[in-house]
Amino acid sequence: MNKDIVCIEGKPDNIDDKFMRFLLEKLKIPLNYVQFKHLANGKSEIANLKDTFFPMQIDKGNKVLLLLDYDYEQDPLNQTCASYKKDNIITDYYLIGENLKLKKQNNLENLLLSTAKNTNFINCFAQYETCIDKALAEKSKLFAYIDATSNKHNDINYPEIFDLKHTNFEPLKNFLNSHLST
Repeated sequence: MNKDIVCIEGKPDNIDDKFMRFLLEKLKIPLNYVQFKHLANGKSEIANLKDTFFPMQIDKGNKVLLLLDYDYEQDPLNQTCASYKKDNIITDYYLIGENLKLKKQNNLENLLLSTAKNTNFINCFAQYETCIDKALAEKSKLFAYIDATSNKHNDINYPEIFDLKHTNFEPLKNFLNSHLST
């Protein structure tokens, strides 16, 4: 059986991995048709897969999708993804958070935080940052929010703490549905 390849940043069982698995299940996309390829070294790792792994998967008839953090507009790896798609090295790519257009990193952490149901917690972070005169890392905010909502990092009740119907999720859902729906 062919399995479509979904490349995501990070290691297995990190928040990116867990959220993507949750989202695919929510979209009723069977996980047995998807193989996650974890980019433990982030986006820089895709160059190592360009000449061997990606073409081998495409030749097998598998789709190769890159789900990567947008980070910022001038990130050269955003252009790399576009050229890989144009040259048919990958099937397609989605830059998580590109639709947010924030004045900071656009990534999964910010996507999730932008849909937080408990906005009073999020507002506290801004006050805290003002107090200490330092910006917190988005991952730190996300984990603090998860902890504050009585969730555990390895067992997050996404529907309880994030608005999964929020319009910020629509582009990602549409991308996944267009490529992975059976």
